[in-house]
Amino acid sequence: QHPEIVDILQKVTLGIFLALTFYFFVLAKDTRREIPKGVKRSKTNRFLYGILLSSLNMLPIPYWVYVSISLSALGWFFFDPQVIGWAIFGSATGTFSMLLIYIYFFQRKLPIGNFGFNLNYFLGAITGLISLITVIRIWQRM
Repeated sequence: QHPEIVDILQKVTLGIFLALTFYFFVLAKDTRREIPKGVKRSKTNRFLYGILLSSLNMLPIPYWVYVSISLSALGWFFFDPQVIGWAIFGSATGTFSMLLIYIYFFQRKLPIGNFGFNLNYFLGAITGLISLITVIRIWQRM
């Protein structure tokens, strides 16, 4: 209903995803390091530490702003409280089910190898692709 607000939100989202792309490709550190054998790491409070880190993760916020604006522009999403409630319910249910699947298939002592390092490039590619799509959409509106 307000195309000027949609344009501003798309540009803000573009800035966020470009910054994330830069971070993942340039600034992200190589996470493939070995822990010395004589050092023991405390396993207490790992759960609380994980909860803290996941609560600080703000990447889903610009993602859902981008998705809702894009789907609204296509006419597939409406900013109606009932529709938003179902979207939240679906997102929470999907997250919960994926976490249950992770727990079910979790195996201890898996070698990480290049996964952590390649994950940075994978996330950079995803945010770069979203940035490219957003640039194309902004360019088409001009």
